[in-house]
Amino acid sequence: MTTFVTVGVFLLQMFILGLIFADLTAEAPVHKEVVFFPLEVPVDIPTTVAVAQFVSLLVATIKEEDIFVSLKALIVVGHDERVSVRFPGATPLKWWIANTLRFLTGLLNVAVSFFFIVGSSTVLEIFESFAAVEFVSYIDNMIFRLAKWYAAMGVFVFVLTWFGVAVPNHCLLSSSTRHSTNRGYLGKMLQRMTIKVESVQLENRREKGRYWALLVFVFFCLTLIPLLACWTKVRLAQSQGFYLKQAVSPRLVVRFGDDELKLKRSTQFALNGTTARDLSSYDRTATLEYAFFSGSYEIVQRDGKLERHGGRPIYVERDANYRNDSAYSIFYYCEEQSTWVYTILGLGNATQGRDVCELGWLAVSEQTEEYSLEKVPQNWKVWTGIVSDSIVKIESDSCELPSDCSLNGVCGEDKVCKCNEGWQGRHCNVEAPYCPALAFVKYGKTSYEYSFDGPFELLTNEDDGSPIEIYERPVYYRKTPVDASVCKKEERYELYLYAGRRFFMTFWCEEDLSRYVVDVGGGKTEFRLQQNLHAYWDNVLGLELKWFSEVTDSHTGTGLQMFQVRDSYSTGSQSAFGIFFESQGTFECLNVPCEDDRTVCGRKGKCAKYDFQSRIAPNTTLEAFHKCTCSDFYGGLYCQFNPNGTYAKEHFSEFQANVTSDQLEKPSIYEYQRRYWEPLVVASGGVVTVISEEDEESNNDIGVVELNETAVFPGGSNIFSNRSNSGEGEL
Repeated sequence: MTTFVTVGVFLLQMFILGLIFADLTAEAPVHKEVVFFPLEVPVDIPTTVAVAQFVSLLVATIKEEDIFVSLKALIVVGHDERVSVRFPGATPLKWWIANTLRFLTGLLNVAVSFFFIVGSSTVLEIFESFAAVEFVSYIDNMIFRLAKWYAAMGVFVFVLTWFGVAVPNHCLLSSSTRHSTNRGYLGKMLQRMTIKVESVQLENRREKGRYWALLVFVFFCLTLIPLLACWTKVRLAQSQGFYLKQAVSPRLVVRFGDDELKLKRSTQFALNGTTARDLSSYDRTATLEYAFFSGSYEIVQRDGKLERHGGRPIYVERDANYRNDSAYSIFYYCEEQSTWVYTILGLGNATQGRDVCELGWLAVSEQTEEYSLEKVPQNWKVWTGIVSDSIVKIESDSCELPSDCSLNGVCGEDKVCKCNEGWQGRHCNVEAPYCPALAFVKYGKTSYEYSFDGPFELLTNEDDGSPIEIYERPVYYRKTPVDASVCKKEERYELYLYAGRRFFMTFWCEEDLSRYVVDVGGGKTEFRLQQNLHAYWDNVLGLELKWFSEVTDSHTGTGLQMFQVRDSYSTGSQSAFGIFFESQGTFECLNVPCEDDRTVCGRKGKCAKYDFQSRIAPNTTLEAFHKCTCSDFYGGLYCQFNPNGTYAKEHFSEFQANVTSDQLEKPSIYEYQRRYWEPLVVASGGVVTVISEEDEESNNDIGVVELNETAVFPGGSNIFSNRSNSGEGEL
């Protein structure tokens, strides 16, 4: 009977400790860089908690009497023959098994205490953990006392002894007060056995007892040293930000609202050593558009270790030149104020000799203790000249599950998606490869107003022909000749690129773009324009802004609502874009997927293959693109417009303008295929010849316009700004 009770008590203790241990380690990660077992710990703790943890480990080891009592019974005392006399069934094997199980119970108690202590983030949690483990380790003593005590006095005496109150001897069961009616809580037989156990006097073996103190010290050290070693490694990892790095997302997507800040004198701040862009508005202010600072932000690391402020990670604009003279966006945590703040380093007096937390923030969160910026509430206060409420949406840009990679890839150990073949993008949500060429398509109420302008080719690296990306979006370009008064090298690039949360069509001089080509060694260069795309007022959108899109997170830049910018010298504008109006056109992929499906071009179209040579990477031929060539006056990218339908006018003709220029380094042909209700135009040698439809067979010239050196055909726009029946007009 006693054997079954003993084994049952042991199993009960192990079961409870096992449940606790399983709960502590169920979702705990294994960081082999620190410890080899799963361990859930806070990302960081204050000094007071660290001191409490150290003291608690000492106390947890000292108080665990099961370890030292069982060792004394096994090594110092050993199995005594007098025990066998009083208890015939008490064999040496049972003696060894019982004390070994007690020793294992003590070790498991210490291990669970370690997990509780190291996983606590407050002093109160540590003491609560002690109470839980102490209860489990006291179960065997509690069962022994319940078996021994009188039924009538058992509960009362048990409570008193639990709180350390001395109980008179007459309240305890003794040989002189035993009666048959007092059977104890677990029966008369177990009651009698407990009394016998306490009555056994073992031999005092002095020759072994003198080594007991040394033995206790040795086993105390053997138990404590591994605990302190693990705790020290954990604390070192916490102090270096290892666990913080594992807990927070390394990349974030930040989306600001449409708030803007008017800065009265652009000389208040400098960017890259130059004054900020003057938007020529009537009060000569510069406008800071918060929406342009939306994008991807990354944690700052030095030699693999996090740089922190207020015990939290620092997030900077992706691809920004961190810690140099240029301006860039940054998120800090201010410990004294318990808030996250956002600012732009290099913005005027925002950070000159002052702490960002004291002065200079542009946006501030609600008070929070969150370590992860993406978990901070979206309600922020933004400086717009006054402090106003705004919404700042922050999401993790890292992956955890296959669904985070759009089920088109797998999530790597660095929390970056590894895309399957045919997919690309941060979350494998963009089909590969990119569209090789775009066209700006204008839609109107009639086919007369329909046109498309292109191609805008995919910008590639000269070294390997790989697409150049800015904010993980492709860049498209077209190169046109201009006068030396506009660009020194007489060549201008039209770039279609993504910055902030919009796509832009901008003009760049070649000499301005060349300063963003950086030698990275090994005979390779990188195009790093994206490092300076902070905001519109940074004047990094080129010589002139032509188009901009609606706010979007699209990766392709196609099918978006576009807005056209017009210059105005007579009136000021309250917008960072100047005077603009909504366009009836959009960018579309010029590559028609008709190679495998001939029906894409309809009954009146044929699939044609086009090859063109990249002028950015002269040694790389871009992927051929396909286009529908239409017949019988059908129009559209897919030959979808019927000339006899409501979309076309009665007199509908087709023309192509083939433009050549001696100013190009290499002879280039820009083909603009349109469907206009106007005469056929043939351009050659700087002279445009206009031929009417009815005189086409006789080739009678009805109008000639001379092209000067700076004149080019602006693709997609009307050749004549001023039409007349005679065919004459101005470029």
